[in-house]
Amino acid sequence: MKWTLLLTLFTTFTAKAWGPVGHVIVAGIAQQYLTPQTKTKVTQLLGRDTLMSISNWPDKIKDKPQYRHTKPWHYVTIPDGLTYHTCRRSSQGAVVEAIERMTLQLNNPRSTHQQRQEALAYLVHFIGDLHQPLHVGRSGDTGGTALQLRWGRYRTDLHEIWDVFLPPARPENLMRQLATFSPREVVAWGAGQPSDWAHEAMELRPIVYTYGPTHVRGWEDRYLTTTGATVNEQFQKGGARLAHWLNTRMR
Repeated sequence: MKWTLLLTLFTTFTAKAWGPVGHVIVAGIAQQYLTPQTKTKVTQLLGRDTLMSISNWPDKIKDKPQYRHTKPWHYVTIPDGLTYHTCRRSSQGAVVEAIERMTLQLNNPRSTHQQRQEALAYLVHFIGDLHQPLHVGRSGDTGGTALQLRWGRYRTDLHEIWDVFLPPARPENLMRQLATFSPREVVAWGAGQPSDWAHEAMELRPIVYTYGPTHVRGWEDRYLTTTGATVNEQFQKGGARLAHWLNTRMR
């Protein structure tokens, strides 16, 4: 199977968040915490490819006719005051359910080699998506895309700010800087289920949605200062949880 490799983004996009570079960061952190047994399984399935090189494939193909049904799988809408278990969920699926379903597909002995490869790519991507807080959206603003803002000279929206304009350090450096937790922390962060991680993302809404008047000069810098630690921690948690999920569930 041919993957669209995105490792070149390290040098071409040095100031992105959960867009393509963000998924590579989460996958790269996870790669460093896979057990030897899991690394062997990943290599057997992917050959020369890595978690990083497959991490953005689900976004690259979701507009193709045969994959359009997967677009709702990248997010979940949970209104304020509700939980994943009490809200009305899309009949087309959502990211929490998709993680569980792709895990079954990955481990199903009847799955073809390509189906297992695709399932792994979805898991890498969806666990990353779940740690971008606006993929656990409020009701009414379509994950922040309905909130039109300006970022410098660009017309954009809140979701795109998180995907594109929140600038970490150079991605390859940031990956090394953030992969400093212990294997014990991987297990601790990996505890629980994807629905728990979705609720954790909801708890970040006061940070995500508190950006003040955006017509005031310098609001972008203030927002970067407010969100910087949260962005880095979400990268860490996403990477740790992806590693733990694969270490404990990949057969």
